[in-house]
Amino acid sequence: MIRHWFVNPVMVQLWASIGTLCVVADSARVVAEAKLPGDEYYRQLGQARARQQARDYETAALIYQQLVDTCRDDGDVWLQLGHCQAAAGRSREAIASYQEALDRGASEPDVIARRIAAAYARLGDKEAAYQWLEKTITAGLPDRIALRREAALAPLADEEHFRELAAFPPRQGLSRDDAWRYDLQFLVSEARRLHPELYRRTTSDSLDNAAKSLAGRVSKLSDAEVAVEFQRIAAAFGDGHSMAPLGSKQVPLNRIPLRFYWFADGVFVVDADESARQWIGFEVVRVGDLPVDEALEAVSPLVSRDNDMGLRAWAPRLLSMPTVLKVLGIAHDDDVALVLRDRDGDEQEVRIAAAPPGARGLPLPPASEANQPVPRWLRDPDANFWQEYLDEHATLYIQFNHVAESRRHTFAQFADEVQAACDQKPVRAIVIDLRHNGGGNTFLYQPLLRALIYCERADKDRKLFALTSRFTFSACQNFSADLDRLTETIFAGEPTGSSPNSIGESTDVILPCSNIRVSISTQRWQFSYPMDRRVWIAPEIPVALTSRDYFAGRDPVLDAVLSVIAADQREPPPAR
Repeated sequence: MIRHWFVNPVMVQLWASIGTLCVVADSARVVAEAKLPGDEYYRQLGQARARQQARDYETAALIYQQLVDTCRDDGDVWLQLGHCQAAAGRSREAIASYQEALDRGASEPDVIARRIAAAYARLGDKEAAYQWLEKTITAGLPDRIALRREAALAPLADEEHFRELAAFPPRQGLSRDDAWRYDLQFLVSEARRLHPELYRRTTSDSLDNAAKSLAGRVSKLSDAEVAVEFQRIAAAFGDGHSMAPLGSKQVPLNRIPLRFYWFADGVFVVDADESARQWIGFEVVRVGDLPVDEALEAVSPLVSRDNDMGLRAWAPRLLSMPTVLKVLGIAHDDDVALVLRDRDGDEQEVRIAAAPPGARGLPLPPASEANQPVPRWLRDPDANFWQEYLDEHATLYIQFNHVAESRRHTFAQFADEVQAACDQKPVRAIVIDLRHNGGGNTFLYQPLLRALIYCERADKDRKLFALTSRFTFSACQNFSADLDRLTETIFAGEPTGSSPNSIGESTDVILPCSNIRVSISTQRWQFSYPMDRRVWIAPEIPVALTSRDYFAGRDPVLDAVLSVIAADQREPPPAR
């Protein structure tokens, strides 16, 4: 007799539930057993992470619980236990685990406090939720608007206390002037809450006086002029990451269609829109009412920077913004008068009309005269990283332009390629070019750093060179400091745009009324020893780029390094 088996969905679900209960019961029995030995603890930690990644939060929570019962010292394990408990709907247990994590110094206390507040909100304990929301703000939560996106906190959204914590604009409609004043007060108060060293280059009284003065002048200024003054306030915070970027979509600023660069021998036009390309290669002698040197000095209070290399990097850009020039009294309308000088020394005055801002482009685009080939360092500055073997010099040239993964391959893959090149080719020197690298994610470059350390140590005669500039900044400054500390790297070019120990992090803060996204630094980055007070990493092979070299397609920095490499092949290296 043939038996026909019919699948009952209810029974399938029941058996699945029984299977899950068996797994949970088995895990619970393991938890009740003796504490884990060290090697088993390590294996179970991997299992817990795997179950958490698979979103099996109940099982992961049981394993994490056994781990903290074995060793209560690891704040991160408590934190992950709290995450799994919260995801499994066990809010009260999650609160206890999160508090244990805080007690053990787990990272991001502001985020942990926010999660505790959300857990109390799920439990309906509004008073405790608000207490922890206050702690979230005190602990330095940068993105207050994130509180609006927390589903568990949605029931609080209409309450005035929550609206204040989550940086909502006032309910009552504000006048245009009062809205700007509200945002100004918010910017200053958030800087005081978030910035780790706000009074390095200013004082509390000076900051208050500047804000009070601007608040009194708002009615006399256009929105664009107010935005410029907000940048003056942000620049006073004293670092290169704190800024109220000019030209936001909320308050766009016109620009004249020229791009300037500050070379060792003056400020020159290096790029232009089609309507003004005839001025490329001309030296800027005068801007509006001021000689160019005085104009650069006048815009300096508006430049957010870590050191004077940041001024050289970004001050020329402000000279192309008529609103900035009008605020500073350098120019008086949107047609900017310039005195330009050609290569023969002939000067002429031109008036350049402003236009809506287009794509920013590179600070220093590829350019050369007389159909000279584009120099290696300007061939592909948009690529995050690439390498080339220079046979004539037995040198591996690496260009590292942005601390971010490439679409083509990861940092780990690129690091493997670098290491393979050093293993397979006669590499006497490695040159890593950091002149375009303004930063990215500090936590991504470690594979490349390890590969460079390996390559340097694999051959005692192999030397490592780093080419730096005013644009070597942020995460790339951290990379440069790691090279400086962990290797025998020889630096060449310009000083870096920041210091080995710095104040940084581009932490976005959205102003409530205007919705302008500003940045306030929130972190101390220490990549050197605590007593290191250098304002930059200075080059051992100092080479300044001139306009003549640039327009002729020469790279004097790489040429100097290759000369040193060639000399080292002929002579014994100097004692270090």
